[in-house]
Amino acid sequence: MTENDLQYVVGKNIEYYNTVEDCCWTYEKAYKRIHQVLTMEDSMCLVQMDQNDNITGYLMGYFKEYDDKHKKFYSGLGFYPVNNFVMMGKFMD
Repeated sequence: MTENDLQYVVGKNIEYYNTVEDCCWTYEKAYKRIHQVLTMEDSMCLVQMDQNDNITGYLMGYFKEYDDKHKKFYSGLGFYPVNNFVMMGKFMD
């Protein structure tokens, strides 16, 4: 994903979350969050393209390491450290 893809990805993100998951994302809020992840160190932001170079899906994620204090806090919420991190994204029609 590049900054050139942001307008399309932000629009699809808003369309999905506001329609399917009944959220209230604005363009500015979604753009800011997606741009933050895109430009974050150790992030992975990919777009899936069809044979005509149309975006058909995207995924975003980042790696963040926590110290022991944070590990204890997050494990109390049901999150546990993993050796392999598998990212999943949503496909668009």
